[in-house]
Amino acid sequence: MLNRQINYHGETSAYDDMELDLLVGLYAAIHKNIQKGVLSERMYSELYLMQDSAKRRGISILPFDK
Repeated sequence: MLNRQINYHGETSAYDDMELDLLVGLYAAIHKNIQKGVLSERMYSELYLMQDSAKRRGISILPFDK
């Protein structure tokens, strides 16, 4: 069974199970592709989930500019 942490809304996130370096790399790739127009701005919700997961681990991912 995976050890998942509960997020601020009482839900778990698949990002809680990722290695931190993979999470940060995925965050950067998604952010870059949103800015390029490859991914829609709706993907910002995923970035927020990633930020929450990192925050629960005591790591701060710097906010992004929309």
